Amino acid sequence: MYNNIGVKIKALAISTFIVEAIAAIIGGIVLWIVTKEWWCALILFFGPILAWVSSWLLYGFGELIDNVCKIADNTKTLKNDITSFNTAKNAVNKTESSKEISTKP
Repeated sequence: MYNNIGVKIKALAISTFIVEAIAAIIGGIVLWIVTKEWWCALILFFGPILAWVSSWLLYGFGELIDNVCKIADNTKTLKNDITSFNTAKNAVNKTESSKEISTKP
């Protein structure tokens, strides 16, 4: 349910934009038919634009969460690689130091 939350938030932003844009168009048309006022055209034309701009914040938040999750995964991988490298380096150092001790008479 909470896996890939960044992708889900971005999908929510897109679906919210679509619903708000359709509602603005339908609302503008209905108001234009009922009232014949000039401001209904503003709702009809600027409603979808406002819905698009308002979806940026939610989509950006989803993108931010996606990128933070990728950074966390990369950090875990890097930490494991460094740990493996240090373990291998210590093993080589111990082997080399034991060879130096055993070769001395």
